[in-house]
Amino acid sequence: MNAGSPAIDTGTSIGAPVDDFENDSRPTDSDANGTLVHDMGADESKSGKGIIQGKKFDDFNDNGKLDRGEPVLVGWDIYHDANNNGVRDSGEVTDVTDSSGNYELKDLPARLQYIREVQKSGWK
Repeated sequence: MNAGSPAIDTGTSIGAPVDDFENDSRPTDSDANGTLVHDMGADESKSGKGIIQGKKFDDFNDNGKLDRGEPVLVGWDIYHDANNNGVRDSGEVTDVTDSSGNYELKDLPARLQYIREVQKSGWK
């Protein structure tokens, strides 16, 4: 587990499922002592790269949801502000919204991300 993650250090097999999600038997003899037990624990990992996808639209009622009648916005520059300076810098991952207002930023490091748009004249 990663540093700072909560740990599972105790548990009970009472009520535990007999099979896992792949239909393999849950009780195992993981320590080879002849006793079958439910193997409990956690596995946590961070992938090296991530993807952020979204849709740009004119949110008429400011509710944060794309509602009927709200148009998608095409041709907007969306970027990963890697250094959080509020400016699109050379080398920062960028995409332009497509005909459906969609954008996708790929190969982002696994950490907190700052996603911004390049403001267009007449918009706030």
